[in-house]
Amino acid sequence: TDPWMAFYNEKRPVLADLIIDNSQEKIDEWYAGKYAASRYVDGGIEATDFFPHMGERGKWLFFTASGIRDNEGSIIGAVETLEDVTDIKQQEEDLRSSEEKYRTILEDMQDTYYRSDKAGNLIMISPSGVGLLGYDSVDEMLGKPIAETFYYDPQQRDRFLAAIAKDGFVTNLETCLKRKDGSMVTVSTNSHRYYDREGKVLGVEGTFRDITCQIRSEEARQESEERYRALFENTGTAMALIEENTVISIANAEFIRMSGYPREEIEGKVRWTELVVREDLDRMLAQHRLRRDRHQEALRNYEFRFVTKGGEIRNIYLTIDVIPGTKQSVASLMDITDKIQAQES
Repeated sequence: TDPWMAFYNEKRPVLADLIIDNSQEKIDEWYAGKYAASRYVDGGIEATDFFPHMGERGKWLFFTASGIRDNEGSIIGAVETLEDVTDIKQQEEDLRSSEEKYRTILEDMQDTYYRSDKAGNLIMISPSGVGLLGYDSVDEMLGKPIAETFYYDPQQRDRFLAAIAKDGFVTNLETCLKRKDGSMVTVSTNSHRYYDREGKVLGVEGTFRDITCQIRSEEARQESEERYRALFENTGTAMALIEENTVISIANAEFIRMSGYPREEIEGKVRWTELVVREDLDRMLAQHRLRRDRHQEALRNYEFRFVTKGGEIRNIYLTIDVIPGTKQSVASLMDITDKIQAQES
């Protein structure tokens, strides 16, 4: 029986046949076209091929064939061996698949992944690092000392290394990196040491996230908030910021004076419903809900009676509206008690 029938379901020479025939033409024909991979090795032949009909999912087999020679060196026979290498091939395939996924993740990730060696030289960086630091290619960056090349402030690098030495990692550490043109970019880094199988430190790896725009936005927000707070505090009118749940989150100095409450007792603690005469409360709560559900139908101005901490009742002319895009209201309170009393007199 042809031994290859069990493998290929067809008649064909085995590698040992090719060795015995010693026909270069026949060897080239089968060597080139009949195996998934094959090569000449020290006068013999190695080949690997996949057999889909073997086992549940097919098998990969590795073949070797070499000649048996007499005292004169003439080939008088050949020996061929085979080995099941399915598990090895599967491991190789899993590794390639893992590497491809890893490479895809690195290429697509918005944050920049990096790795340095024990000496602090850059040995790996994702493509996003090219744009982050203004270089022309990844290769241009590799091998450079991170501290001297990429850190804008050496003291921040020292702070980073001190944290790594203490804990082995840093989380959301803000630092400034230097771009190729010398400009600065602010990043947040999550980094840690990595080790070999014996537990020896090989270097540091982690990610950089560009937060430059975030920092600028925060600075602009703080600046805007400071201007708003200055206007809020110095209008001469009692003003308060009211949340959807009726809690007074911010009150200016004039509101504090009018209410009689210390600031620490009112902001984030007192609900405006506690400062209204009971007979006026239902009417004002209806407006509070209407202002958030059907904004255009709510009143922006009306009068109500205000109760101070000491129990004094003041007549108030209220101007109030919702801050666009939020559920918060800004209220302005004008004390018209003296005017009401004068009219009554």
